[in-house]
Amino acid sequence: EALDISFIENIHRKDVDSVTLGRAVKLKLEREGISLGKLARRLKIPKSTLQNWDLMNNLSPAMQKEVQRGTVPLRDALKVVWMKLPPEVEDTLAEEARVDGLEVFKRSLNRIAAEEEKRGAPKGLL
Repeated sequence: EALDISFIENIHRKDVDSVTLGRAVKLKLEREGISLGKLARRLKIPKSTLQNWDLMNNLSPAMQKEVQRGTVPLRDALKVVWMKLPPEVEDTLAEEARVDGLEVFKRSLNRIAAEEEKRGAPKGLL
């Protein structure tokens, strides 16, 4: 119960990033052997919020660092996760975010997403 209280306190602190919260979710699930849904009910936090934080564990270390710095917002980090990009592509995007800024990062991410869409579409569709 003390861990729950500490976890809840960290969630409500404004300065805790999504990657750190994701690591805490993963650790809590592993230690307690419970489902994400059960943890969400117990903590009175939407399951989708916990899922989003947990997904941060799937990012490359370089991308995680940029999320922690606040260079890459959660919404964009989730897009990177859902695209299942190779770690080296994530690392390149992370460096772009750090060096060139969010707008350059977003343009690159959108370009990659458009290329992926075309690649996955049946011939003649796009």
